[in-house]
Amino acid sequence: MTATKSILWSYPPDHSVEHFTFISETDHYLLKGTVVCLLKDKPACINYVVRCDASWKTRSVDIHQQWANTEKQITIDIDENQQWTVNNAPLPFAKGLFDVDLEVTPATNTLPIRRFGLNPEESQEVTAVWVRFPDLTLESLRQRYTHVGDGEYIYDSLMSGFRASLSVDDDGVVEQYGDLWKRV
Repeated sequence: MTATKSILWSYPPDHSVEHFTFISETDHYLLKGTVVCLLKDKPACINYVVRCDASWKTRSVDIHQQWANTEKQITIDIDENQQWTVNNAPLPFAKGLFDVDLEVTPATNTLPIRRFGLNPEESQEVTAVWVRFPDLTLESLRQRYTHVGDGEYIYDSLMSGFRASLSVDDDGVVEQYGDLWKRV
């Protein structure tokens, strides 16, 4: 059975708005978004689809970006052995990782939140493949999620020291991300 939820996020610091769709199927999940924002003071339009299996492990990511009169596209695939490829080229640093983190959206916070299923006061560290925009570079990003109760989490970037509180709905989809993204 398919369940679909569409929402709108705004991110005032980058004059960003995103139309996001969450699709729940019997054996997988889709996170789809269109982000319109400023990147390095130039308008951008980014379309993405993140596909996850029933265990909330990322299986593929498609990104199409229009920015500064250029178009870029990347496809990330992850096999059952957690081997990652980008446009069919191996991504060795990502072997064994489960999560992707797209810098321009709060959507991908849903992945570890759902996979961990943390009880209140529990924490879990994770390393994600971080997609940076507009260059579409990929880096590893160590993070920690702490469930503080009632749909509230603390997100910590263990590399930069950035911290934000997250409020999520019953599907684990962000409603409020610190003072940054907010569901409209």
